Amino acid sequence: LMNGRVLKDIDHVIKVIGFAGDFGVDRLQRSKNHIGPWPDGDYRRFVISDQSAIDASRFGNIALSPPNAMYATMTLWYHQHPQDCIRALESGLLPTNKSEPELGSPAYHYAPRVGTAWVMVLVGLSPEVTAFQMVNAQFKQDSMLHLADADRFARACEDDWLNYCSMFKAEGIDIPWPSYPMPAEACRGLQQKLEELAQQEAAANEAKGGQQSGGAAQLLEAGERVEPGLPLSLEPAKTVFRARMQGVAGAGGDAPVQA
Repeated sequence: LMNGRVLKDIDHVIKVIGFAGDFGVDRLQRSKNHIGPWPDGDYRRFVISDQSAIDASRFGNIALSPPNAMYATMTLWYHQHPQDCIRALESGLLPTNKSEPELGSPAYHYAPRVGTAWVMVLVGLSPEVTAFQMVNAQFKQDSMLHLADADRFARACEDDWLNYCSMFKAEGIDIPWPSYPMPAEACRGLQQKLEELAQQEAAANEAKGGQQSGGAAQLLEAGERVEPGLPLSLEPAKTVFRARMQGVAGAGGDAPVQA
């Protein structure tokens, strides 16, 4: 150890490497905090850092190409459409992040759940970026199933399972090898459940959108005052976004182009 202490009778060692961000980026940007990806809320500068941990509540990516394609599209879009940046900043939906030197975390580095949240905000506020992400998400799933369908995936996992059984036997553990518990048929069942879950979420989101529109209409009919910054004031924009997204979906996913 660092203090010269010697540990004896050790069977296993787990080496955990910590993460310390590069504070030179904050110094270069002369930023004290980040609002989403923008140093001090300046939308002319865009800083994205890969997250140093994983939010294990739900795994959304299995490769680098789909998220990087989305990041590139999102960054280019907001550089070319500053009015969308202003709307995003004025929405109040983007988190503000400050540097935490004692934790080795610069201002541009977000915790996994918070970092995912601001990405979802910027994707959702632009129908064009949303349209790309819909195609990108399907590409992510299709490429995975093309390279490793249920049969190929289960076969590779079983080979690895048997390899571990062989390693245990070589160490003197001579017991019957257990069968691999996840055959291809079970993988196909999980895939079917995933598709059903996606359909349920899409239906729930569509119903939620209709309920929100209906609730806003009832408030307006009741004479509710509309003021800038209040949730009700965002309903017209949400209605436009929903209509545009329905148009994008009906056109087969081709995003409209703005000058």
